[in-house]
Amino acid sequence: MLPRHVLVTVVVSALLGAAVIARAQELEAGVQRAGEPSWGDHAHPERRRARQLRRQGLVKLLDAQQADPDSLGPPPEVLFEQALLRFERARRDLPDDPDLLYFTGLALAGWFRREPDGREERRTEEAVAAFEDLRRADPDYHADRVAFELAILHSRRGDHRAAVTEYRRALDAALLPAAPMPQAMTDRELALARLFTPVPLATVHLNLAENTMMIGDLESAIASYRRASELSGNDPLGRVLSLWGLALALDRSGDHREALATARRAIQADPFAAASTSDVRLGIDRRAHGPMAVLHSRLVFFEPAYEVHAYDGIGWEALARSEDAAASREELLRRARASWATYLTGGGNEGRYAEHATRAAERLDHELAPPRGR
Repeated sequence: MLPRHVLVTVVVSALLGAAVIARAQELEAGVQRAGEPSWGDHAHPERRRARQLRRQGLVKLLDAQQADPDSLGPPPEVLFEQALLRFERARRDLPDDPDLLYFTGLALAGWFRREPDGREERRTEEAVAAFEDLRRADPDYHADRVAFELAILHSRRGDHRAAVTEYRRALDAALLPAAPMPQAMTDRELALARLFTPVPLATVHLNLAENTMMIGDLESAIASYRRASELSGNDPLGRVLSLWGLALALDRSGDHREALATARRAIQADPFAAASTSDVRLGIDRRAHGPMAVLHSRLVFFEPAYEVHAYDGIGWEALARSEDAAASREELLRRARASWATYLTGGGNEGRYAEHATRAAERLDHELAPPRGR
């Protein structure tokens, strides 16, 4: 499971925090000035125009990232298109500008369009190319963020080995996450700062674990999930996702008892266990998904998508095995069995863990079968 956004972890890196905020304020000031000419601009007016286009595109990019696809405003793909149009024009005169290449990659990575049949059209290959262009132009430009973005894109295209390589590269390049600074920031400055804030190490380890599991290295996946949980600190979502991933990795490695115990810890640690007005906004539907609702929310996504049903299978069984579930145990086991069936019919029957899912379904079938002679 991959978090859809990066949560900033609080640490003691004040100097780095100041640098991130200064960068955000520099860009915000540029947006507000709308391109006041410098001495160099008089000699090269086309560069001034390119920088104006870059700033205008950045505003559209930030608006697109914050847009609600279900609202009455412009859909995110329209805003991303408007940003990309401006970035493309600016690159004619600033072809190797690293900020411009980075913003282009982010816009292409974020662009999506939902088709009438429910599928999402994306521009993943173009986004990969944009970030690789940036890496060639400036290998040190926010190297951890560039590697992280490329890893997400490789996961989306199903190339989990390439994703693992990039996540490890992100860890090698990682700096301490930036601490919140005492000075006030505008909403725009905060949105800009998020583009440059180093990726929390817990998030990198969590995503690395998911992709390591998908290539069959369960031992490394378990170690990475545990490391992500240790580093989650004050991030309750990161902690619960790490526990869910660890539960499934343990089950796939053959430690079913420990997997169920870990799933119960994930359920107990659910930050959205209490009713909240944010549940609908975040897409959390407890009636349909019970305590696994966070896994089906807008906060995370799965590649491949059917993986979420394996987590459901573990979760429903963990609930069934709890001491206070005697009255509803059979129904919970049936939900676990149905989850494994959905996993298999949704594509898991051709995946790496098809045999594991089939054994889980057969084991539950045997337990749910009525006694002979009844």
